Order: sequence, then C-alpha cells, then structure tokens
Amino acid sequence: FGHVFLESGAGATEGVVMASSRRSVIRRRVIREHDQRECGPMLSSSSSRFVARARGLTAVLLAAVLLAVVTARGRNGRRVRYREDEARDRVFLPSWKRRDAVPPYLGSALRDEKEAEKEFLGPKLKIKTSVPSNYSAPPVREGHGKVRLGITTKVKDPLDFFSWLEYHKRVGVERFYIQVDRTPGLVEKLRRSAYADMIDVTESTGNPTTYKGIFDRRNEEEQNRHNNRSIKKAKRDGITHLAHIDGDELLYFPVGKDAFFAEMSLTLGDTSISSLEMRSLEGVYEFSNCVSFFNTTRAFCASGYNHTSYWGYKPIGNMASQKVYAWGPHFFKGDGDILFLPPHVALVLHYETPCIRKWRKKYEMDATRVEVILQKCDGGHGGWRFPCESVRAFNDKPLSYNADVWRKWKLRSNRDPNALVEIDVTQAF
Repeated sequence: FGHVFLESGAGATEGVVMASSRRSVIRRRVIREHDQRECGPMLSSSSSRFVARARGLTAVLLAAVLLAVVTARGRNGRRVRYREDEARDRVFLPSWKRRDAVPPYLGSALRDEKEAEKEFLGPKLKIKTSVPSNYSAPPVREGHGKVRLGITTKVKDPLDFFSWLEYHKRVGVERFYIQVDRTPGLVEKLRRSAYADMIDVTESTGNPTTYKGIFDRRNEEEQNRHNNRSIKKAKRDGITHLAHIDGDELLYFPVGKDAFFAEMSLTLGDTSISSLEMRSLEGVYEFSNCVSFFNTTRAFCASGYNHTSYWGYKPIGNMASQKVYAWGPHFFKGDGDILFLPPHVALVLHYETPCIRKWRKKYEMDATRVEVILQKCDGGHGGWRFPCESVRAFNDKPLSYNADVWRKWKLRSNRDPNALVEIDVTQAF
C-alpha cells in the first residue's frame, strides 16, 4: 500500500510539474511576442548574454578610466580646487612633489619644499636669515613691465595700523585690499586718510567669529572669499604680485627692496608659477606694548620649536597665473607651481599679541566656546601650548589679567636666546 502510494504521489507530482512548465513556456512565448510587437525583433538568448557581458565590461573599463583621471588630477595638485563650502574643520596640505621635469631654481627660489628646508633651515628648524656672502641680485627681467606689489588682508581691531600702512608703502607696496571686521570707525578713517588712493576697503558681512585661527575655521572661509575677490581686483588694477599677510605682520626683505623686486621680476608673465612662499618669524618683546611695537621690537623667534602661533609660510600670488586662487591662509594655488623664497630674500615678521590687552581680548570667551576649545586642546590640538594655556588661564581665573601667562611666553627674558635673531625694520627703507 505504501509502495503504490509513493508511485501515485510521484506521478501526481510529476504531472503538476510538467503542467507548470508548459504554462511557463507559454507565458514566456506570449511576453516575447508582445515585446516583438512593441519594441521590434528581440535577440536570441545567447546574443542577449553576449550583450549583457559586453555592457558589464564597458562599465568596468569606464570606471577604471574615471578613477585614473581623478587620481592623476589629485596627484599633480593642479586641478584640485579649494571649495569654501567644504573648508570647515579640514586641513589642507599642498602637493609638494611635482611630476614635471622643471629646473630646481628660478633665481633664488626653490620649487620643492623639502629641498627648501634642507637649504634654508638649520638645527632645531632655525631659519637662516642672514644674507649669504656670495649672494648677488639677479638682473631685472626686461620686456614684461615692472613688478607692482599689492597686499590683501582682513583685520579686526588692528593695533598701530597706520604705521603698518606707512611701512609697506615705503617698501614698495602700491595697493592694499582691506576687509574690516567689526571695527567701528576704521573704514571711515581709512577712506579719509592720506592712503585713501592706495586702498580698496570693504566691511565684513559674514557671521562674526569668536576666535581666529586653529579653533574656528569660519574666519578662514571668509578670509578666502575676501582674498579671491582681491585677486580679481588686483588683476583689474594691474598688480603683478599680491601678498597675503595679516594686520600684525610685516613684509621684510633682508637683501633689500631693490634685490627683492629684481627676484620678483623673474616671474613676470610666467603662467607656470602660481605662488611664492615666504617663511615667518615671530616677535618676542621687551615689554607689553600696544602702541608702537613695530618700532620697538628687535628680537624674533626663528625656530619652529619655539613659536607660540603658526610656523610656516605666507604667500605672494603671481597674478600672471590665470587660475590662481586662495587656498587657506598660507598658500595660493592654481595651474602653476609653488616656489619657496629663501629667507634672505623675503620674510614675514609676525607680531602676535604684542601686549596684554590685545592678548586678553583674543582669548577671553564664553563658557560654551571654552568647553569646545579645551576638548580640542586635550585632543588633536595639544601641541598648541600657548593658545591652549591662554584659554585655560581665563577659564580658571576669569577676573584676572593672567599677565604671568603672557610674560612666560612673550617676554624676551623668558625665551631661549639661541632661537632668536635680531632684526631692525626701521633700517628696511
């Protein structure tokens, strides 16, 4: 009985399967005939498989080509555009290595940052600021007009700003592009001053920032927008080179103004160069001075290990580069290369918080902002000892001037004398 039951069951199952198979064949035939009426004749099943495989292979090849193009563009660093809407909380590092076979020198400048470090830095990253005994200025390049130097800057409550303007006028700057951030009355003073014909001044319309620098990228975003507008204006005004520095920084040419302009003349009309980078030195003070620190400061820290603020470069953009644009506070980029000027040709002197009043105004913040900053200090920004210690001091003792912290970091008497160099900017003219 069981044997007959199994056979009957198997036969029944086989009949159901065969019927189901016939229905599937009929259904596919009906669908195929309908598709032929609507879309024309269809390929055979073997042809369909071949087309599907070909399409898949084509997609893979296209993806590989696209990846190679994107990688190549990112590698040479020339077509990677800075996007301001992606700037916040990102760190931008330029591509030092160039794939082009170019001469290493243009005048005194070097095209490779690593080579520049070997050539221009001594022990403990101390910058070699003295002019070599065998240095001679290159001949001025003929046939491309004259070098016309401009400055773009964004300032907020600047100290001794008219001395800043006078100094740069004397060293050869022809045009200033200034954005004023929340400094009542300064725009009107500038427009009525003796420098009015040299100045293009605007007021900041962006969101206010509570701290400029490593703890807040919003200021950097607005700074980039201002610098990019300044580039367009500079090209319109016939400026050939545009430096970006702050209101507490001075351009300084150890070889002298004439030799510096001779060096710059070698880049006139050269579209293969986008930016020329200058090393920065940081001021060290005899006393707290909010009034005339440009005239009284003689000592500058030349060692990267001893700087209290940023240590690196500030740029001079070459306006001959068609696609030059601002790339953070320390670089211009474009279709051309980045050159590194030797320190004896050009430096940036940074007078960071020269007095206690300015320092206190910079680092006093609301409790919410302090909490965020201290978290960063305990994390990835722990190397910024002076800013972090300053914020902690005003958080722990909000009613105190905390002058001992400023003196510890800023007075010459508390600094390593081996890290310092003597510079008198009053002899620069």
